Amino acid sequence: MSTETTNMRTVAIRKSPRQKRSQEKVERILDEARLILTEQGLEQLTTNHIARRSGMSIGSIYQYFPNKQSILNELYLRWLKGVRDVVVGFDTDETNGRNFYEVAAELLPAIFQAELHSELDSRFQDELKKGMALYPELTEIEQEHGDIIVSTLSSLLYRVGVHIDDETRHHLAYFLYMQSDCLEAMLIDTNCSPEQAFTWFNQAIHGVMQNYLPDHDE
Repeated sequence: MSTETTNMRTVAIRKSPRQKRSQEKVERILDEARLILTEQGLEQLTTNHIARRSGMSIGSIYQYFPNKQSILNELYLRWLKGVRDVVVGFDTDETNGRNFYEVAAELLPAIFQAELHSELDSRFQDELKKGMALYPELTEIEQEHGDIIVSTLSSLLYRVGVHIDDETRHHLAYFLYMQSDCLEAMLIDTNCSPEQAFTWFNQAIHGVMQNYLPDHDE
């Protein structure tokens, strides 16, 4: 067994709670972890700290989570699922033939609602992403998330009339995905107004998309 494999921590939840009481314990652990990340930052997130704040024993926490990385993993999985659910929700027959810019105008604010309306949520997401960058065993879920988003965006592009070869459409979807990362960074890491950030984003996207959209979207 390689050293790299040996050093990788277990980040999955130890067991999925089935009984209501167990589910409530898991939610309490995650709620306290979220508050610590938001109020004090990643450096203060430890299983002992979570135990003290939640009023639970450290053994109770380890019953469900083997380490703090597994808690971060579960929090990040839930946040990413929320983002994916928004994007996948647009990948339906109702989107077929719609104007690309109208769809984008609805989709983007839904994805970035937290950054636009809640400073606390922005802090939480920022600390989560620090954790993802710090612990390499957690980066795989980010990669899987990106693959799903790009695949869904490629399907959305086809629905709004971007009927080019699959490989080019996939690359175009990846470009859009990376632009959304740039927009997110502008909203979280700078004091740029959301209105200005979205204006620049839309201008950049329009410059690329006008080459691929049907005439009625120009």
